Amino acid sequence: MRSLRFAVIVLDLLICFQIASSAQTQTAAPPEQPPAAGSPSVLRAIKVQTLLRQGDLDGAYDEADAAVKAFPDSAAANLLMGQVQFRRGDIAQANESIQKTIKLQPDNPQAWLALSQIAQVVSLHKKAVACIEKAHDLAPENSDVMLAWANTRPTRAEQIAAFQQFLQLEKKQNRPESAWVVKRIEDLKSLGDLQTNALVSPIAHYEVPIDYILRDSTHLQGWGVKVAIGTCKPVKLMIDTGSPVILIAHSLAEKCGVKKLYPGFIAGLGSKPAVGVYTGLAEHFQVGPVEFKNVLIDVEERTPVGDEAGLIGPSLLASFLLNLNLNDYKLSLDPLPAIPGDDGKPGPKDRYIAPDMASYAKVFEVQSHLMIPTRVGNDTKPVLFALDTGSANNLIAKEYVAKLEKLNEERNYRIKGIQGEAAKVFSADDLTLQFAGFRQMNQRLIAQNMANLGGEVQLSGLLGLPILRWFTLHIDYRDGLVGFEYHEPKGVDSGRLH
Repeated sequence: MRSLRFAVIVLDLLICFQIASSAQTQTAAPPEQPPAAGSPSVLRAIKVQTLLRQGDLDGAYDEADAAVKAFPDSAAANLLMGQVQFRRGDIAQANESIQKTIKLQPDNPQAWLALSQIAQVVSLHKKAVACIEKAHDLAPENSDVMLAWANTRPTRAEQIAAFQQFLQLEKKQNRPESAWVVKRIEDLKSLGDLQTNALVSPIAHYEVPIDYILRDSTHLQGWGVKVAIGTCKPVKLMIDTGSPVILIAHSLAEKCGVKKLYPGFIAGLGSKPAVGVYTGLAEHFQVGPVEFKNVLIDVEERTPVGDEAGLIGPSLLASFLLNLNLNDYKLSLDPLPAIPGDDGKPGPKDRYIAPDMASYAKVFEVQSHLMIPTRVGNDTKPVLFALDTGSANNLIAKEYVAKLEKLNEERNYRIKGIQGEAAKVFSADDLTLQFAGFRQMNQRLIAQNMANLGGEVQLSGLLGLPILRWFTLHIDYRDGLVGFEYHEPKGVDSGRLH
C-alpha cells in the first residue's frame, strides 16, 4: 500500500487519534482520581489504544467489552467498542455501536469521524464526507478532526491550507511537528493543479485483451494486460485486484519517460521491511484501447516475475463496470448504471444498486482492496477475505486459522511477496469457504502473516486464482459491488504449462 496516498494514512491513524482524544476529554483530573460516574476509566481507554497499536485486537475487544458491560449507556464505552469492532472487520456491529454513541451524545465529534470510516468502506462516500463535515462543525479546533477534514477538501490548495492548519493546532498543543504532514504538503505542492489519473477515452463499451503470465516455463503466475506507458511500446502488467496501485521497475520507468515526483514505500507479504518506492507521473497511459493522462505510478527496483513487467490494480478503471473472465482471456468494460437523481457533477457518490445488480455481493472497499465476508470451516462468525487476482494461492491469516485447526509446516514450499520471501510457510487443509452464496469445499490454504495487508480493517485471508478462476467477476468499484458468475475453469491453452 502506498504510504503517501493520504486516505491510507488518515483512516489508519484516526483510530488512535480518536481513542486518544476521547481519553484526553476525560483527563481534567489527575489519573489516580476516579473517572466521571457512568464512564470507563481513562486508563482502560489508553489500554485499548495500546492493544490496537500492537495488533492485539482480541485483547482490545475484551477491554472494550468490559467497558460496555460496566457502562452500557456510556457514549465513551460504546465509542471504544465501535472503534475496536471496525478494526476487527465487524462493520455492521461497529455501525450499531457508533450509532448508539451518537444517540447518547450527538455532539461527539469522534463518533462522527468513526461513522465516516464505516460509511467509506460500505461505499457511502457522500455520507462519509458529510460525517466529517459534521465533526468539523462541532470541533473545528480539534487536530484529528482537522486531519480528516483536510482529506475531503475538493482542491489541492484547500487541502494544503487545511494541513497547515493542522500543523498550527499541533503547535498550540506543544506537540512535535508531524514530519509526514509536512511531507504531504510538499507532495501536494509538487502536483499543483494537475488532474491525475484522468480518463481521456469516453465512457463506453470496450474489449480489453488479456493473457496468462507464467512464473516459469511450466507454472502459472496470473493474468496480465498490455499497457502503453509514456513513449514505450506496450508491456504486460499483471492484473492484481489486491493492489491499490500500479507498480513497475525503475528501469522501465526511465525508459518510458516517467517523471519522478516523491518517495514513499509499499508493504505486503514477506518477512523483509517495507519496500521503498517513489511515485512517478506518466503523461500518457493506455490500457488496451482506454487512454488516461497524468497517471500516478509506483516505481521500485524490482525483478519481474516470469514475463510480467509489473502489476496494475484495476481500480484505475473504476469509472467502468469491469467484467473479468480469466478462463476465456476476456476483460470487458461497460458504463456504470446511472444513479437516479444524480446531477452528474464530479464528487463522492453513495452506493446505488441497480436492479440488474441486485444479485451482486456487497463488499467492503478498503484502500481499493475488495473484502468480502467469508465463513471458514466450522467457524460461525464470518471474517473478511480480499479478492486477489494477483495471488497464485489462496491464503489465510496464520493467527486466525491457528484457532481453528493444526497447521502443517511446508518445508519445500516458498512464498514470495513484495517484502521478499516468507521466513516460514504453513498450510491448512480441507477447509470449506463460504462467500457470496457459494461454497468451495476441501480448500488447501497457505497460512501467512497478514498484518501488513488489511490496513485499518483486519484481513483474514485472500481468495486467489485457485478460486477466482471459477468465476467471471463483475466489479463495480463505485458502489462496492461484485457479481460472481460461476463456470467450470478451463486449462490454460499452452503446451508449456502443466
